[in-house]
Amino acid sequence: MGTTTGHRALDSFQISMLEQTQNFSVVCSKYFSALLSCDCKMAPTQFLEQGINSQKNMIISVLFTGSVFGEYVVALDEETAAQIINETFINKTPSEQDKIRKDIIDTFSEILNLAVGECIVSLNKIYKKLTVTTPKVTFGKVKYPQVKSAHNVLHSNFGTIECFLFVDRMKLDISDAYKDALSSLEKTNIELVETLRQLQEQQEQIVQSEKLAALGTMAAGVAHEINTPLATISMVEGNLQELLKIENDFDRAEVTRSLEIIQKTVFRIAKITNALRDYARSDGSESKQDVSIRYLLNDALIFCQSQIKDKGIKIIADSLNEETKISCRPQQLSQVIYNLLINSLDAIEEMPGDKWIKIEAKEIPGNIEIRITDSGFGMSEEVQKKAFDPFYTTKTFGKGTGLGLSICKGILEIHKGRIFINPNSQHTQFVIEIPISAALNKAC
Repeated sequence: MGTTTGHRALDSFQISMLEQTQNFSVVCSKYFSALLSCDCKMAPTQFLEQGINSQKNMIISVLFTGSVFGEYVVALDEETAAQIINETFINKTPSEQDKIRKDIIDTFSEILNLAVGECIVSLNKIYKKLTVTTPKVTFGKVKYPQVKSAHNVLHSNFGTIECFLFVDRMKLDISDAYKDALSSLEKTNIELVETLRQLQEQQEQIVQSEKLAALGTMAAGVAHEINTPLATISMVEGNLQELLKIENDFDRAEVTRSLEIIQKTVFRIAKITNALRDYARSDGSESKQDVSIRYLLNDALIFCQSQIKDKGIKIIADSLNEETKISCRPQQLSQVIYNLLINSLDAIEEMPGDKWIKIEAKEIPGNIEIRITDSGFGMSEEVQKKAFDPFYTTKTFGKGTGLGLSICKGILEIHKGRIFINPNSQHTQFVIEIPISAALNKAC
């Protein structure tokens, strides 16, 4: 192994860093070869006194915390990454380049997830109670603090790939209040993992049991929603650790403020998981309530807001207000709106130009009429005829079960309402008509 420490003997920490980085590089090389047919040759691993200093313009990293904290980092040039997945940015339009970047992010994030998941087991034998965050991808140069790290270079036919590892051995002498908050957070994380596990089990039973839930798609949306507050907590934790490095200047007010941020963020996670639990438990025993259309929309958006935002889709719901209310089973009606939002999202996400979804509601004699319109160009007459048939779908394989619109129709029939596609609309428009206050059908 090569080292930047010259002739001076390496201490046990430096040797450990070299071994762990060597292992990380070997595992990354293995997955590059197995999943992307990208064979790599390894250079000697080096110990760096002056920290991470890569000139590459794409960084994928995973942070870990526990008795120590640190980061696994993979750095390569954007064009190298594109060529590895059989793409190139040369002579591509901006939208084509954006799609390539998305494919790069998905591919390399998954590979780093696999590699870190394998390597953290070995690191956990040295440093206890390590937990990892989700991969973060950054385009452009990243400036790291001057922390001691180890480094290896993988040489491929497409270009070089750099692997880094740094470990900060700072003793985490934190306050009792922070320990309590961290303990509560760990408990919440365990509950979230269990919730997602239950979702995955229910996803496999959707078609067989014909439950009125699209829990598979919801799980992906909820995981995305949960990652955002978890990233906030991770950032605040890092700030606290920096404060605690300063022995003679312990700012209790700053720690208290940080703990309040953690508490509010945990409450946000709880709100998401509680809403998801209500969806999962929704069945014929749910009682009727008078709720506003705005409430139903907000409830549905919990599960797909991040997906809509990530796709650059605008939600237009200015005409909705709290006074427009309806007597219904709220979770079932929220699910109808959710299914229609997801249907619109899938239909327009790859479209060029402005992408939007508009939700309108108005009172007509005896009914509430809800219109959900997207910027799509409508459906053919043939598709309109089959759209509400069970298992009928125009989506690509693996993206839909063909149950979403059928489920919507079933729920509205229970509520003595109906759903149809407006054939006269310039865009794709679903129309829901439902009695303002009517007894529910018993068939549920």
